[in-house]
Amino acid sequence: MSAAHDDAHGYAAPEPVEITNPLLWSVFLLAACLALVWWFFHWLDSGRVEGRRGERIPQVGKATMAVEPDHRKLAADRSQDVIDHGALLYAKNCASCHGTNGDNPPSISGTPPRNFRTDAFKNPLGGGPYGLYVVISRGFGSMPAFPSLSPADRYAVLTFVRETMVKPSNPKNYLANDPDSVLKSIPPPGAAAAGETVARNLIEIKAPILPLLAGISEEAGQKVALTSGWLARARHDAGDRPALATSVQQLIHLSDSRMGLVELLQAAVTKDDKSRFIALLVDTDGSGAVRPYFALLGEDQLAALFQFLKTLGGK
Repeated sequence: MSAAHDDAHGYAAPEPVEITNPLLWSVFLLAACLALVWWFFHWLDSGRVEGRRGERIPQVGKATMAVEPDHRKLAADRSQDVIDHGALLYAKNCASCHGTNGDNPPSISGTPPRNFRTDAFKNPLGGGPYGLYVVISRGFGSMPAFPSLSPADRYAVLTFVRETMVKPSNPKNYLANDPDSVLKSIPPPGAAAAGETVARNLIEIKAPILPLLAGISEEAGQKVALTSGWLARARHDAGDRPALATSVQQLIHLSDSRMGLVELLQAAVTKDDKSRFIALLVDTDGSGAVRPYFALLGEDQLAALFQFLKTLGGK
């Protein structure tokens, strides 16, 4: 058969059908854009909340020597406010090694952490207030130093440990005050703190915005302090009631990343708004901030937690 015949009578193969769906691609692109927008504002909000309650960022500037605080005055203040503040600092900085109650250190390699309810203190200056202050400031053995804590915070932590763990459960190793030999070695207030420096801001701001920023920062700090104290009292009053103690501990964990949410919970308790309180915890209001622990609790358990917190007055 000739080529001409093939051209005239042959059948060309059909071209493949182009597979495309503009609507599907449009939906996909729109969903991707919405996901990116949600991701951006989610982390923006998380950063805002964390920035309000986090530690101050050190200023870039010339390092200067830190000065000694009034050790005797700080050691003598064993008020409930100091103990409550120390409880929060202990949960954040110490409980991961020494245990939540100071008597159940986790199993780790090497020297185990001090069991405050049974063990003696082996540091050279002993277990008095200044002796433990030096341990927190400089470290001892496998324990690191905590230079990020202010002197008042360090005394708050050791006061909490000494008054709530050592004194009632380990009285033979409790020292009401440091021995005379240690007291003589305490540096006077205002002296240069050996081995410690602080950063000094070299930027002088003269604009009127400085007092405004200071006021905003102080107000935010006061709110955080009130909420932290409220949680500390709740933790203390929960006592030997395991269910409530666990729920309060979960609230403390929640405050580490979502202090703003805990402030809303505190406000709901103050206003006696149980429905709002439960809605915030189980995420029925769409806040997206709830911990899975609360979502698994029954309504009666959440109501019991609300009633318990209500006895604290919400403040």
